[in-house]
Amino acid sequence: MADPDRLPDYPLSSDLAKRLKSALDAGDEDTVSDLICTQVRHVDAVVELANDDWMKHPSAQLPPGVLLGLWTLEYKRELTTPLCIAAARGNAACVSHLLGRGADPNASPGGRGPLHEACLGGHTACAQLLLQRRADPDLLSAEGLAPLHLCRTVASLGSERFEHCYLNRVTCRSSIRQLQIQTVACAPQAAPERTVQALLNHGSPTVWPDAFPKVLKTCASAPAVIEVLVNSYPQLRVSESWKEVIPEDVFQPPKTEFARTRREPPHRDGAPPREVAARCPQRRLLAGRRTRGLRARTDRRLPLQAHQPFYRTLFALARAPRCLQHLCRCAIRKRFGRKCFHLVPLSPVPKSLQNYLLLEPEGVLH
Repeated sequence: MADPDRLPDYPLSSDLAKRLKSALDAGDEDTVSDLICTQVRHVDAVVELANDDWMKHPSAQLPPGVLLGLWTLEYKRELTTPLCIAAARGNAACVSHLLGRGADPNASPGGRGPLHEACLGGHTACAQLLLQRRADPDLLSAEGLAPLHLCRTVASLGSERFEHCYLNRVTCRSSIRQLQIQTVACAPQAAPERTVQALLNHGSPTVWPDAFPKVLKTCASAPAVIEVLVNSYPQLRVSESWKEVIPEDVFQPPKTEFARTRREPPHRDGAPPREVAARCPQRRLLAGRRTRGLRARTDRRLPLQAHQPFYRTLFALARAPRCLQHLCRCAIRKRFGRKCFHLVPLSPVPKSLQNYLLLEPEGVLH
């Protein structure tokens, strides 16, 4: 954890700290690697990269608030280690080198450990190296966050390899238990339901039922996420009032005027409209433009229309209990607990039933 009273091995005024900060600001990865891998004397040396303690410098201009008696003794400074820097930059070769020299994978003088930095940047290779060297996946930062809480990017959340690498090594449920599933479920990725599945299948608790309307409002455009979350409960009390929190463009069916072609009146000479268009190139061109525009508007609404079957089955649960098959699934999952991801594939049942037990989305609820 962070120790604000610890003296850095390389204070901000040191030559190495100045050169390192300059290289970091310039994005000079070669210089950064050379400094932290070869020129730092101790592998776990603490480097100070920032310090806004204006009281250290008598020549500094005093803030106006000080003259009025409004001031505080608190100040901010940035402390880090070579391993934290390498993990934050995604430099797997440098991380491997430092770990080979005996660097502490859990050192966090600045409030975040190397695994926090790797997760924040979505650097899968660095995270794997750290976890293999016994980095604590439940280490809390100064803000009380575990590394998994910092997986908020497409690079980290969109990689099943990253999720399984991390979740397979979590030994304490506290870090997963504190994770807000609704935050990661709505991350901008191609298949957010995979993230939710991975968390639930590794022992994450379900979303608090009273908070489900907030999840529904945020993730309504991703019905697969809603389906996985709903199926994680033996019985979720669905309310018709939840329809009000779903955005109108997601829940309401598409307007019919975009789905059908308007009948045109006959031409004044009595010929059908298609014959008139065939005789007149300009009319044929305009008719083609109208058709293409109509088709484009209809295609834009097709994804929203595809959500309707799922939401019909969701709100049907407000008037009926879940099926016996689903209740059996929940009983098996409860029995397996946080080992569900590992035990279900070993079960002597068909692959389709294994997928069902692992909450694979089907597009409807039963």
